[in-house]
Amino acid sequence: MSEREFLTIIKDNQGIIHKICRIYRNSTEDREDLFQEVIFQLWRSYPSFSGGSKSSTWLYRVALNTAMASFRKTLLSFVRFAYEEKKSSQDRHRMPVDTQFDGTNLSLFYAHILIQIPVILTIIPDYELSRLYQ
Repeated sequence: MSEREFLTIIKDNQGIIHKICRIYRNSTEDREDLFQEVIFQLWRSYPSFSGGSKSSTWLYRVALNTAMASFRKTLLSFVRFAYEEKKSSQDRHRMPVDTQFDGTNLSLFYAHILIQIPVILTIIPDYELSRLYQ
């Protein structure tokens, strides 16, 4: 398949990419960054696209997987940062030994739940999602 065909697929389905970017990112700058990353991943995987499914389906799956991977990476870095902040805060404000709580397991629990959000969003019908953002 040619570069021209690739660009046509992107042009015809760019609304799908924008929709996913709006769901997974809040700021305009972050949406633009995610959009670029999705285009890059589409370009990388384009040679392996065999045409066994509709091009829009292929594009949607690559875009969604890219957004979810990016979301997980951002979330995990946030959880690590929050844990380190909590740890350094505990070091500054030492509590008596019997009242200390090590939040490592709780942080991992919350991270596990938050990582599931993109999966849940793919299950909720589009019309329900649109009601959330009105």
